[in-house]
Amino acid sequence: KLLLFVIPILLDFASSCGQIDAVGFNDYGFVPQSDNLLNTRHKRQVKNVLDSRKACKSDDEQPEQRVDTTERLLLLREKLTKLDLDAFLVPSGDSHQSEYVGLADKRRQWIGGFTGSSGFAVVTKNEAAMWTDGRYYLQAEDQLDCNWLFMKGQEDDDASWFHWLSQRLAPGARIGADPSLTGALAWLEWGEYFKRQEKNFTLVRIYNNPIDEIWYDRPSRPKDELEVHDVKYSGQTWQEKLQRLRVEMRKHNKVDAMVITALDEIAWLFNLRGNDIPYTPVFRAYSVVDANKTILYIPPEKHTMNVKRHLLSQDCPEEGGPDCVQIKDYEAIFEDLPSLQTDWSKVLMGKKVAYSGGASFAIYSLVDPEKRYLAPSPVMLMKAQKNQAEVEGMKASHIRDAVALIEFAALLESEMKSGIKWDELKAAKKLKELRQQQALNKGLSFPSISAYGQNGAVIHYKPDNVTNT
Repeated sequence: KLLLFVIPILLDFASSCGQIDAVGFNDYGFVPQSDNLLNTRHKRQVKNVLDSRKACKSDDEQPEQRVDTTERLLLLREKLTKLDLDAFLVPSGDSHQSEYVGLADKRRQWIGGFTGSSGFAVVTKNEAAMWTDGRYYLQAEDQLDCNWLFMKGQEDDDASWFHWLSQRLAPGARIGADPSLTGALAWLEWGEYFKRQEKNFTLVRIYNNPIDEIWYDRPSRPKDELEVHDVKYSGQTWQEKLQRLRVEMRKHNKVDAMVITALDEIAWLFNLRGNDIPYTPVFRAYSVVDANKTILYIPPEKHTMNVKRHLLSQDCPEEGGPDCVQIKDYEAIFEDLPSLQTDWSKVLMGKKVAYSGGASFAIYSLVDPEKRYLAPSPVMLMKAQKNQAEVEGMKASHIRDAVALIEFAALLESEMKSGIKWDELKAAKKLKELRQQQALNKGLSFPSISAYGQNGAVIHYKPDNVTNT
């Protein structure tokens, strides 16, 4: 038999494996430019009938991976009734439009039981539907219990939740969503779409997410301190990066400030690393940069002396300065932004581009309409241009990782020849140990995809005590 272990490779910052496409149905912020797209005939019918779901007949044995979501959906629907909502939208991302999110931000996973990184859930008063793409079909079929319709995505937009809701809800329906979990551009497109529909649906901003209120076992957020990323690895100081950013900002007509929301961009810009999201060295934060000051908004427990010294924050004047960084509490940006903008003509906020989700609608809506300016983040583009230190670091990390992989392959081959038994969990654990022995290792970029036999057909498979082979 063929033993196949597909193993992650350490990347420069975080793995890009598994990113969703930037165009079409797989972009969950996509809105058809023409209503005719909704009437396009299916090339393949969307699977959305419970009778066709795996193990959803009365005498079927349930897969062990399934979570019973009956109570969770009941609690959510009670909240929808109190909010006078007919449906609620649950994307996968967090307040920074991240694809991979912290445990406390996995709302879609908690309400539906589906653990894949990509998906979109819609809950009405009597139905619940989950969309995901082809990477997760097998996984979703096993994990979604029979409270859920499983919507298989495809290139055409026929299966989108817009069309699905229009077939089910009465005219004048109120559809709620959390504006902090949706990109500004996507929210604006949703609103325009609803206006064009004959049923006159209303998109309602729900700032206090009802899932947060019913999530009785919600994980706490990490309290880990931030680490300073040494300039010998970054190749540039944060002061040099801010100087470059201000030059890039001036290239945009009349832009005199920028609100940065993407976590990877903030970590890169300030040469800081965190542990708020598994397998990704980032931390919850916002930043505001204009010609005269820089503000970093982070949770209070991360306001350490190490960070303050690094950012020269201790001696930074109250009005700020171009060569120091003011540190404020994470939530304070929602109070500060309306008053800060009085001195600005135009405010640049990140627009969704490829793998960057852009600023949330919650942040976007705080800026006066005439001052809003959405464009690809210059920090994203700066970060993409690697300097010599970063290039050498990438090369060196891949060499170290190759050593761990070779050691693993040699050990696996030797022990199997000797009759020593291996399974998926043992392989993943050993490979992690060998990687951790390498100098400068900070952990995996995502869980090892260790798969044997039929499990090798499950994309993004991660072994556990139930599936281990």
